[in-house]
Amino acid sequence: TPWAGGGICCDWTVPTITNNIIAGNEVTATFGYGGGIFCYADDPGYPIIIDGNIIMNNSADIAGMSITGVVAQITNNLIK
Repeated sequence: TPWAGGGICCDWTVPTITNNIIAGNEVTATFGYGGGIFCYADDPGYPIIIDGNIIMNNSADIAGMSITGVVAQITNNLIK
């Protein structure tokens, strides 16, 4: 997408992201967020789960991965 989440964009959701290859994505907008993953939710009661993924070579002006407004459980990933 041009402004956020080049690989995965989760807006107002609390997903479970497991066993994926998220690679070679780009957010092209100036001040864009989360080249590989962007998640925004306003629900701190439930965590976003990001487990067992390969996340590499993603780019954006602001972060390769951006998680905002929610707790994230990030485990067992290869992040480059």
